[in-house]
Amino acid sequence: MLPSQQDLLDRILASPHFAHTVTLGKILRYVCEKTVGTQDRLKEYEIATAVLERHHSFDPKVDPVVRVSMKGVRQKLKRYFEDEGKRESLQLVIPKGQYSAQFIQNSSPPSPEFQDMGQGLNLFWNSYLGQTRPTLVSYTEPLFFREGWGTYVRNLYVNDPGTGNRHLIERLPELGARELHPSFHYLDAGEVHSMFLLMQFFHQLGASVGVRNARTASWHEMRNSNLVLVGCARTNPFMDMLQEETDFIIAEDEIRNVVTDHIAVPDKERLSTCTYLAPA
Repeated sequence: MLPSQQDLLDRILASPHFAHTVTLGKILRYVCEKTVGTQDRLKEYEIATAVLERHHSFDPKVDPVVRVSMKGVRQKLKRYFEDEGKRESLQLVIPKGQYSAQFIQNSSPPSPEFQDMGQGLNLFWNSYLGQTRPTLVSYTEPLFFREGWGTYVRNLYVNDPGTGNRHLIERLPELGARELHPSFHYLDAGEVHSMFLLMQFFHQLGASVGVRNARTASWHEMRNSNLVLVGCARTNPFMDMLQEETDFIIAEDEIRNVVTDHIAVPDKERLSTCTYLAPA
């Protein structure tokens, strides 16, 4: 299979339509690996013995398990391309009556909403909506500290749970006698509102979007995705790591132009919540 075909197959198998049906996923992968790019046509017997681990005495005239399973595979493929896969540039099909897979170009036109967005929005979001990669929104959780009596303490510049207790006491010495524990019980209202608007926007355009917690996500999970990073460099580690070679750095309390060493936005309050869009 070509890399684009393999990527699509992986997205299909990871989707909710196949993620919880291991057997159907194994059948789909096997059929793709054996037939894509060839003229081969599998037999029920081969699928039954190689994938479903049926005995070598398997008789398809007596046991319809392969036909029933392939019907389920076709139904789930249809639902995938009607739902989150409607904007895929390729479609994966298994023709009825055959046990072979084909990747074909998706002839579905862009949604009317996408066509009517206007030139500016179209240009800005095209890299997110016109690609086969999924879009992920990465949000952050501000770090609070709590004591046993239910009191929560938050400082804007203390966001590392490993060293935060010490840094918090340095800023607020009166807390020194209290036993404080890191807590991630709250979300920033601005970030929550941003996520709702982004999800509504992508949904209206018929595009799927996932949501990931920046504190628990990894680059391995996100590297093949188009990213929307919500938050600021203090709380979103991905935003901080993506700034290494840029002219403008979003620091804890300012945006700095590293070329002129000039502070572009010195107002701390304006940076309490910042959105950074980074297409893959």
